[in-house]
Amino acid sequence: MAKIYQDFTRYKYGKIHPSFFKILIFAFRNKGFFVVLLFRLGYWCRHHHLSILAGLLERIIYHLYFCEISTLADIDGGLRIIHPLSIIISKNTIIGQNCTICQHVTLGYNFKANADGRKTPIIGDNVHIAPGAKYTSP
Repeated sequence: MAKIYQDFTRYKYGKIHPSFFKILIFAFRNKGFFVVLLFRLGYWCRHHHLSILAGLLERIIYHLYFCEISTLADIDGGLRIIHPLSIIISKNTIIGQNCTICQHVTLGYNFKANADGRKTPIIGDNVHIAPGAKYTSP
């Protein structure tokens, strides 16, 4: 729940701890926040052994906005998606706090591992990923 509040404050520019009802109303008015909220719910389901529901939420995101955001990605609070269209975030991707993602972004899987053995990217804190960016690791 704390990450949802952090995400919400990125959209509302510092409004702290609104009611959950206001967050739901805002989610239905803002497409980017709606995708983030569905991802957070799917992430929670995935980590509480409700994998079928998590997969269903991933499919809802995909069919509404053509975004493939894996609920196995580790995304810190403060995620802001500007235009939720054609965004791909593969499983095991790590994204730090206060990241902004624009449309047509791919944070993908590479078949060749880097020196640490990772095949997916690690994005730091306070990063803005511009439209059309493609990043695979290594």
